[in-house]
Amino acid sequence: MNKVAIIILVFLCSSFDEPRLNSFFVSKYNGCVLKMNKSIRKKLKWEMFTNGSIKPIYSIPDSGFYSKEGIVTNDCRKVIFINDYPVGEKPNDSEKMLFFYEDGHHTSTYSWKDFQVDSLMIRRSIGHFEWLLDFELQDEERKFTLITRDWWEYEFVTLTGKFLTKKRPVGFDENTVIVRGKFYRSPATTKSRMYITKQLAGKTVQEKYIDFDANRFGIGTWNSVLMIRDGEDITPEKYRRFF
Repeated sequence: MNKVAIIILVFLCSSFDEPRLNSFFVSKYNGCVLKMNKSIRKKLKWEMFTNGSIKPIYSIPDSGFYSKEGIVTNDCRKVIFINDYPVGEKPNDSEKMLFFYEDGHHTSTYSWKDFQVDSLMIRRSIGHFEWLLDFELQDEERKFTLITRDWWEYEFVTLTGKFLTKKRPVGFDENTVIVRGKFYRSPATTKSRMYITKQLAGKTVQEKYIDFDANRFGIGTWNSVLMIRDGEDITPEKYRRFF
């Protein structure tokens, strides 16, 4: 490899790494800040600062992900890292996706094989894939919920990272289906027919389509994932914003 190629390679690596190196995560209320200490490139680490503090109260070794999300609890003690935009055109079973820490000490890790999102629901770009819809702390930060693109909600104990439940969205029952497909909302009526490209959950729809009331949509053609019960779109609002 000639010198010009080496310089270009170094420049590209630095450019791709820059967003991650400048990342920081702040707790919702109390001003705890977790940010990367990049003074020594060979030993990158994340450092936790309380509101107004100069010295970090603890640090976490960097795991080297290209892109990650971080959640900091208001007591500054617990951190959750999510590898939400991994490198690779397809998932690798051994790839680490979710990390839990308390006071800088690692408590739990989950790999891709623990989630196994349906391949048709993964959003891909050049060399990367996305597998998450949303995540949040709940129950006064005692629980952490993660939602995958195939509409499974995973619940964990924030303190230890212990897995609690895997469930469908609130409102899902034996009379409900979750389907992905394409449909047209006519100006003449709210009734519409979705042609199904993928059924995610519920009793198998015998036809390749499902009829429902599309009154929550404007006129035009739509490609969405919906939760439908007895011809009514009952998709929870927190899922609807990802259309």
